[in-house]
Amino acid sequence: MIDTTKNLIYIGPNIRGVARSGAVFAGGIPEKLSDFAQKHKVTNNLIVPISGLMEAKKALNEEGTVEAISYERLEKILKGEESHV
Repeated sequence: MIDTTKNLIYIGPNIRGVARSGAVFAGGIPEKLSDFAQKHKVTNNLIVPISGLMEAKKALNEEGTVEAISYERLEKILKGEESHV
């Protein structure tokens, strides 16, 4: 579950018409991104509190971490190589 009371940042790949990598959200997640994340659950692993950004970015570069796996799976979904996850 994402804590929407904190300032959040999306660290996943760009999602055309939904969110760009590095987008910051205060006071909640935009409806388009929320709807997308409901459909593609791995997206939630790529919306992190700004206070945890350094750790999350480090994890993106470490093979086998939740963040790295989520990023790769979301890229495949966006390319049409994988179905909803």
